[in-house]
This record gives sequence, C-alpha cells and structure tokens, in this order.
Amino acid sequence: MKQAASPFVMVHLDTPAGGLITGPVSVVHGWLAVEGTGAFDRVRLVNESGVTIPLALVNRPDVRAAQSGRATVGFSGWIDARRALDGPWTVRFEFGGRPHEASVELLADAAEADAFGAAKARKLARIEPLLRCPTCRAPLERGLPEPRCANGHTFGTAYEAFDLRDAELRSQLDRLPVHDVSAHGYDASLRDLIARSTGPILDAGAGLRPDYRDDVVNLEILPYPTTDVISSAESLPFADATFDVVISVAVLEHVRDPFAAARELERVLRPGGHVFAAVPFLQPYHGYPHHYYNMTAGGLKNLFAGCEVEHLGVPASGRPIFLLSWMLQAWRSQLPPAAAHDFEQMRVADLAVDPMMLVDRPFVRELPEAANEELAALNVLIGRKRG
Repeated sequence: MKQAASPFVMVHLDTPAGGLITGPVSVVHGWLAVEGTGAFDRVRLVNESGVTIPLALVNRPDVRAAQSGRATVGFSGWIDARRALDGPWTVRFEFGGRPHEASVELLADAAEADAFGAAKARKLARIEPLLRCPTCRAPLERGLPEPRCANGHTFGTAYEAFDLRDAELRSQLDRLPVHDVSAHGYDASLRDLIARSTGPILDAGAGLRPDYRDDVVNLEILPYPTTDVISSAESLPFADATFDVVISVAVLEHVRDPFAAARELERVLRPGGHVFAAVPFLQPYHGYPHHYYNMTAGGLKNLFAGCEVEHLGVPASGRPIFLLSWMLQAWRSQLPPAAAHDFEQMRVADLAVDPMMLVDRPFVRELPEAANEELAALNVLIGRKRG
C-alpha cells in the first residue's frame, strides 16, 4: 500500500503488480480510501505534462470492509507501456467536491515499449495493401500521409492506425472518453480457430488487446493503443473475400445496424472461412460507447444467414451466473448505504417472489434512475411521426 502525501488519502494498485507494466498495454486496477464522507468523481491518472487518462469507478466491497470508517472506491483503466514511460504519475480525483491527489508508481520496460512500437509498424505495413475505400471500395493509394482512393475520398492515419472513418463520425466519436473499454480475451474455441487459420484474420471490434497479436488485424471505432484500423463495422474498409477468419465478440449489440454489420463480416470473409460471433442476450445496458440490441440465439443465427452454422450455444462465460452476478453487483453498487446493506442481507428466496410485493422496498424505490435504465426489464417508446 502506498501512503499519499496527505494522511487522509490512500491509493493502492492491485495491477500492474508492483506498478511494473510487462506488456504493450496494461490494466490499471486499484482503490482509493479517504477519511470523511462524500462521493468520488473524475478519477484519472495525470503526469507532470498534464497528460490525462480517465479511470472508471468500480464497486469494491472488499476494500469497503477492510477500510471500515473510510470512504472507498475502486478504479479501473488502461495505460500504454510507451505512455507509462512519461511518468511520474499521480491519481487525481474529486471527493466531496474537493480536489485530491496521490502519487502512484507506474514503470515500464523501455525496450519492451519500443518492441511494441516496432511490431505495430510492421503490421501496419502488411495491412495497408488489404485496405479499400469504405465509401466506394476502390483501392487506396499507398504511402501517403493521408490515404485517398482514386475517386478522391481522403482519410487519416492518426493514433498509429489507419483511420478510415468519415469526418462526421470521427468528430462525433473522438469527443467520447475511452476508459470504459471492451477488453475480452479469446476463449479456447476461438484460440483454436485462430491457430488453424491460414490468415489473414480480422477482429472487428477488438477493443483493447493486452496481447498484441501479429496475426490478427484489430479494427475498432475508437482509437486504443492496440488498434490497427479505425472504422465503422457497417462499412468495412476491405475488399471482398479478404479474411480467413472474422471475429465479432460483444460488438453487434453496439452497432446501429447489426444486419449491415453482419453482411459486411460475411462480405470480407473468404468462401469456406469462419465467422466467430458472440452477442449478449440478457445482459444489462453497457455502452462502448452505445448499446442498441441484445439478441437470442435464433436472432444471432438469423444475422448470418449466408453461413452454415457449425455451432450455436452458450459458452462458459455466458452462463446465467455471469448475468446474475452482474445484475446484483450493479444494483448494490448504486444504492444508498443503508439500502445497500439491507439488500446484501436478502436471500435468494426473498427475491424469487412476485415483484409487485417488492416495488415499495427501499432497495427498489431508492435505486437511481440511471440504474433503472441500466438494469431495466423493458423499455417503452412513445413516438409521433414527423410531418
């Protein structure tokens, strides 16, 4: 545990262990403890140059129990190993409306950070011939600071990635924070599919990949350190039949038109190639940056009508316990302290009743509207036709 300059603030890093970053990017998980009462806000990493990395707040009942009498909160985020070299870093935050900060040790191996940069440069050079204009599908002229196609459509190369979004989409998304990061690992079945592939492989909606693979093109709509191509999933910037495997894990619920995105995944897939798609059914609302659709197994199959289904089922990470744990943790974390305590004491049998018997209980009545939206059983729309 690291004691801050003020005796009233403590900061602790769970990961990276010892503050040492051993890969191209690292998760930053930890917690804060403060004397007094109040709410935490605007938790972020800041260096002496003013570079700011937002951190998401995380419920930590283990810390709350260990630091009895203090206000506590967990935090979570990511840092690029190359960026970590620009330290020293502090955790800055607001508590009870007042600013606080505490030093935190983050170290990175300069040689490993340089190796990540070199690996990314090599991969981008291999990706460039695969790219096509997402507007007209014409090949892009190569080697230009701002790639363009023969029809005059021009794009950027920001963030050490090929940025093939149109100007409007880029403007909308670049204003969004990126600390709520999707960072799913590959399960055993997907790793086996990758190992058997003759390549190339597309991960459409890769999020942040702590394991920066040489054999997978990481495509995202937001610029993460491990992103190779920045593009919309509904208009992929590749030629037909480019990839041997296309991956879409926890992505199709976040796109405005999942049917268009699925058609694009099929379009860039080689005949005989494999698509690996995972989509939530009963998960709560989660925006990366938006969340539009959940779907049944039948709905997922319907999206990929052009593919022969070899397997359709529930993986270990999709079993009901993951849904139940997510719901209960999200519910408890957003209740006032007294209602949260009472909620924690309830048994499964207390909850498995007619919900109308519970609607006036504090754990239901005192749940904030944002939590009701996150965990809603259904939504209602009332619309009026324009014109």
